[in-house]
Amino acid sequence: MSEKNRRILLVIILIMTVVWAGYNYPFGSNGKRSEAAAVQAPLTPEITPAPGAAAPALDTLPEISEAQLAERDAQPWPRDPFYKRPARSVKQAKQVKRSFKLKAIIYNDTAPSAYLNGRIVRQGDRIGGATVTKITPNSVTLRIGQEYQKITLK
Repeated sequence: MSEKNRRILLVIILIMTVVWAGYNYPFGSNGKRSEAAAVQAPLTPEITPAPGAAAPALDTLPEISEAQLAERDAQPWPRDPFYKRPARSVKQAKQVKRSFKLKAIIYNDTAPSAYLNGRIVRQGDRIGGATVTKITPNSVTLRIGQEYQKITLK
């Protein structure tokens, strides 16, 4: 970061701090506590029952029937976000059959792309477990595991 950019960033932070302090400082310009700061909403809302209703008991839980428990237990668990699936081996990658449909190729020397399985892909992109390694004017080469598959435009 250059010295000029560092100074600009420092000025922006200073201005933001002054503005924040102006809005959040509880005292007015005369040094006394302002009316707006004196009358603030409490941090925890009070629970008030509706007129004519009894106050809810906070220490009791609602009753759950055996049928509700059985229904809840019968539902499958959601996907575990912390479980990491093992990577596929080369042998497994060979066993998986892939069908790729090449519809079009947009070729230029700087950034060739192809319309493959309903997606626009470029070199290095991954699609369906395969990596696009090369795009020529008439074909796309994919790497699946250690094997290469060449798909020609029909």
